[in-house]
Amino acid sequence: VVGPMTESDLRLAITGPAEAAGLHIDPALTNAVVSDLHAAGGDDAAGVLPLLSQAMLLTWENRDGDQLTTRGYEMTGGVSRAVQTSADAVYDRLGGEQHGLAREILRSMTVAGRDGRFARRPLNRADLYAGRAAADRSRIDEVLEAFAAKRLIVLDDGNAQIAHDALLSAWPKLRGWLADDQASWILYGQLADDAAAWHGKREDPSYLYRGTQLVSLRQASARWAEDPRRYPALTGVQRDFLRASDRAAARSIRQRRAMTGVLVVLLVASLVAAGLAVKAASDANQQRRMALSGQLATQSEALDTTDPAGAAELAASAWGLAHTPLARVSLLDALAQPDRAVLVVAPRSEEHTSELQS
Repeated sequence: VVGPMTESDLRLAITGPAEAAGLHIDPALTNAVVSDLHAAGGDDAAGVLPLLSQAMLLTWENRDGDQLTTRGYEMTGGVSRAVQTSADAVYDRLGGEQHGLAREILRSMTVAGRDGRFARRPLNRADLYAGRAAADRSRIDEVLEAFAAKRLIVLDDGNAQIAHDALLSAWPKLRGWLADDQASWILYGQLADDAAAWHGKREDPSYLYRGTQLVSLRQASARWAEDPRRYPALTGVQRDFLRASDRAAARSIRQRRAMTGVLVVLLVASLVAAGLAVKAASDANQQRRMALSGQLATQSEALDTTDPAGAAELAASAWGLAHTPLARVSLLDALAQPDRAVLVVAPRSEEHTSELQS
């Protein structure tokens, strides 16, 4: 296991290759580079070595004769911006038609884990050439060679790979391209893990996807199938997992529909029962009113001659309760009587008697 480089090791990594090539280094340059390395990587010296390599390459390209100068280093943007400077320069020199290819190629050389972190992955040139015309293949080679010339891509035995992981985070343009795919890659990693867990326990439906999770995965898998160069094909286990999830979702929908139908039937039955109960209560109330009306009408007939006023009141009450034939007869009989009421007054004097008679 190779341990981390000490500061003296870093200084030797800066000065040693230059001296071997017969170059002279500005004394202030080494201090500036080491300072920038500490600022960029903190204690993680290994993480900034690719940045150092790129910064020294650009410094050499901006050399003054056989001198590596601080001014030439500053033109690179320093350690933190050396990769961005190189990558932007390559991308800007490409033709307009090659920009889209560059984006596609670099995205194809990355893979993201379930945590969303991207890493490099080698890509065979034959995969890039598949299904393309000869002119497109030539443009692909031009893009690969342009990035390889700046040591941003490594070409070896028909394979192409991003030179170091630092490019994935240090070049904002590539970082933006990868951000578009991050959600899809996280979803793909989640599918791979969940399908593998389900494979050993196929009888347990709790592992299957449902609802919006299943819909999102189906939409994503359709996108993946449309771009096989960018996304790996689903494995047999993953396809079986999605089919099982679809079947479980369909069963769930049928069960919900059946339950909804049962609830509707129960609701209708409840409403019908309630209506019948209300009608029964109304009928019973009507029967009671008719019975009471009959009793009042009978009493009215009995008082027809002895108490015409009372008979009239009873007949009116009987008719108000129910318009039965008996109530109608009793009311007509009461109306046919010549006397409507008898007013008994005890006169206090002859004068009062004459007032009543008048």
